[in-house]
Amino acid sequence: MRILVGGFGKAEIARALERLNDPDIEVAVTNDYQAAQALKSGQADYYFGACASGGGASLGVLVGLLG
Repeated sequence: MRILVGGFGKAEIARALERLNDPDIEVAVTNDYQAAQALKSGQADYYFGACASGGGASLGVLVGLLG
């Protein structure tokens, strides 16, 4: 499973996922646009938007790009 992480707190979320030490999980830090493209093309399974403000901008941009 490939999980992409973006947004203001992306590095912290990526480290938390990597600490799971699950060989079936691949974590990559990216931006919203690249994440949308990877999800659309099947190159990623999930995207975690880590917006520190709680306003949801990281996730909102991705949803807009996915349509």
